[in-house]
Amino acid sequence: MAKLYEKSFYRRKISTRRGVWTTWTAPQTWSSWLIRPAADDVISELFSCDCVSGITDVTDSVAIRDFVPPSGNWSLLVQTPHQRWATFADHLKYNESLEPLRNQFPGDVLTTGAIDDSGVFYVRLWTAGSQKLELVTDGRGWPMPPEDIDDEDDEDYRSIFGFVSDKHESDWPHSFDRSEEAHQQLIIDLDAYVPHFYFADNELGCSYEHRDAADMKNIDRVSLVEF
Repeated sequence: MAKLYEKSFYRRKISTRRGVWTTWTAPQTWSSWLIRPAADDVISELFSCDCVSGITDVTDSVAIRDFVPPSGNWSLLVQTPHQRWATFADHLKYNESLEPLRNQFPGDVLTTGAIDDSGVFYVRLWTAGSQKLELVTDGRGWPMPPEDIDDEDDEDYRSIFGFVSDKHESDWPHSFDRSEEAHQQLIIDLDAYVPHFYFADNELGCSYEHRDAADMKNIDRVSLVEF
């Protein structure tokens, strides 16, 4: 079950991990952007996007912590042998430079994240510029977690989420007891593993039990993408 999967990541081989590193336990607002090529070459498909001005292989410099970020808008693209999705990593909580990829990248663009202290998470998917999926919530559950419900406040029982999908019924999220279960299942169904790559203190990293995802033995290539 999806609700058990998040807690078992560290016990799974990295090649078999699918799902998102967390929904609610991040210490701050976070976001991840991933792309999956329509064919086989994610670099050439990415370079075809008008918003991209340059792509450089920086695997070696990242590995020895000698990579120096350029001035201007940039992100690192991390490719692994364990999934077809490639993941962007940089120093920003939300990198607006990635937004044009939604309309320009010829394959799939997936973004997911959560906003600290507001109970909001989101999953959005585009394919060849067409949006295929969106789940956005502004509450921590549907209904709210039992410990948070005020019996005298009817608002606490509302189901608050927006959901659009070309593959699911409109009430699909309510097949789960809690919103984080739906979050996990959507990422699993997309055959994606989201360990939350980031770049900080001159080092490529991942959060908590997912640190091994940032080990260079589990990475094929790191590319500097300039916008």
